[in-house]
Amino acid sequence: SAPVETYRADLPTSWPDPIPVGTTVAEPTRFDGLIITPQLVILGALATLSFLLFVTIEPTPRCLLLFEAIIAVQRTDGLLRQAWPRPFSRTEDPDDSTPYLFLPALAVIAWPMLIEHNVRGYLVIPAAILAGTAFTGMLAAQVSSVRDEAPVYPLARLASTAAVYFTAFALFSLSYVLDPQLPAAIAAVAVIAAMLGVELFREGQVDPLETLVFAGVTGVILAEARWAMYYVPVGGYLAGLALLLGFFLVTGLLHSHLTRRLNNVVALEYAGIAAAGVLLVSIAGQAGLG
Repeated sequence: SAPVETYRADLPTSWPDPIPVGTTVAEPTRFDGLIITPQLVILGALATLSFLLFVTIEPTPRCLLLFEAIIAVQRTDGLLRQAWPRPFSRTEDPDDSTPYLFLPALAVIAWPMLIEHNVRGYLVIPAAILAGTAFTGMLAAQVSSVRDEAPVYPLARLASTAAVYFTAFALFSLSYVLDPQLPAAIAAVAVIAAMLGVELFREGQVDPLETLVFAGVTGVILAEARWAMYYVPVGGYLAGLALLLGFFLVTGLLHSHLTRRLNNVVALEYAGIAAAGVLLVSIAGQAGLG
């Protein structure tokens, strides 16, 4: 009998590199439209286990987070290539999966450290399990948001964007809580903002170089903000929230420009939200809540 071509139902057939005749592509399981694969669940379980080990072992093994970040990068790349073989695994002009890897790498570092510094006693166990479950959902959102034509794209993009801002808040706050030297804190904030900026800007990516430039600009602006806030009497999580508001403003305006949606109304909306947030942070700082 003649060989049968097998296509993924959710992939456009107009791409110039159709799957070869006779090739079988495994169809991943879907839960409410999100792409779920056994490999994704295994990676989420490993992340949950690493979170549990990090918050329960004393002294805390810091190297565990670095190891888990490396695993997250490697396996997320594999998840993308498995779920989307056409754009990522094709031999001619494959898409670059790098923009999708920064968020998982930073999340596995930030989330357990946030738990370690804010949760006490046996509550660290359910907190770590909850964080691991959220990390698994974030991975599903990452994999499901590759193509903006997919019906689940708005939900998946919303989930991944929320994870970006939460991770940014955690890491910006830790740049105060861990009390590093000012040059190290400034450099860390710059790198973190740039890496998370790549994740946000990939949605409107026209040119990878343009995305990198916008992410670099975000990192420079946030580094300057971290430097300026050294002279402001606010610290800890309030300072992290202030940096997050700056990150929200900068990335919102640049993303709107990148997607050709920036106008006076959009600019005023972002500026108004950021200004209101900074005002609340200032009031909380004056009230001694920081």
